[in-house]
Amino acid sequence: MNENERNGFSGSSKNAKKRIIIVLVCVLVTLCVLFAAVFVIDYFEGAVNEENSGIQTISPDEFYPVIWDEDIYADKDYSDIVAGEFIRYDGQNNEGIVGINEENVNKKGEEVVFLVDMIYDIINGDYESYNARFSEKYYSSNAPVEKFTKQKVYDVTITYAQAENKTGNGTMYCLEYKILKNNGTFRNDILNGSKKQYIILTKDSGDIKIDSLVTVTPQFK
Repeated sequence: MNENERNGFSGSSKNAKKRIIIVLVCVLVTLCVLFAAVFVIDYFEGAVNEENSGIQTISPDEFYPVIWDEDIYADKDYSDIVAGEFIRYDGQNNEGIVGINEENVNKKGEEVVFLVDMIYDIINGDYESYNARFSEKYYSSNAPVEKFTKQKVYDVTITYAQAENKTGNGTMYCLEYKILKNNGTFRNDILNGSKKQYIILTKDSGDIKIDSLVTVTPQFK
C-alpha cells in the first residue's frame, strides 16, 4: 500500500469515527429530551383537576373520630391557632398579603366577604349555607355536599387569581386552608396539608355565586 492509499484509508477511518461520534451524541441528546418530556408530562398529569366531588383519596382510618356536637373552640390546640388573624388575603392592589379581620374585611370587596363567609360556613358546619353559595351551572355537573361537622379550619389564604382565568367569565380566586384534626366529613382529600382550590365567582340575579370550584392535586407532596 502506497503513501496516498494509507492517507486515504486513514482519512476515511477518521471520518467514520466522527460520524459515529456525531450519531451517538445525537442519540444521547434525543434520549435526554425524551426523558425530560416524560418527566414534564408525568408532573403535569399529576396535577389532576377534580371537582369537589368527595373522591376518597385517604384511608378512613387516618381521620379523627367524628363528633357531631363537638365544641371545636373547646379544643385548645385549635383555639390557640385561630386566636389571631388566621385568614389572609393576597389581592390585586400590590398591598401584599394582609390579615383579614372583622374591621377590614368589608374594605376588600363583596367577593372577599363572600369567600370569608364561606370559610365560616365550613367552620360552623353549616352545610346548607355552604351549598347555597353555588350556582345552577355548578350543580349541573356537581352534587351538593352532604352534612358535615364543624371544621377546625386554619391557615387560610385567599388569593386574587383573575389572571389565571382563561374563560374570562366571572372572577377567579385561589383558596387554600388546612383542617386541624380533620374527621373527613367535609374534606376527605386532605389530612394535615392543603390543596389549592380555584373558584370562579359570578353574579347570579345580583347575588354572588360559585360557578366552578376545582381542586388541584399535586403529584409530588
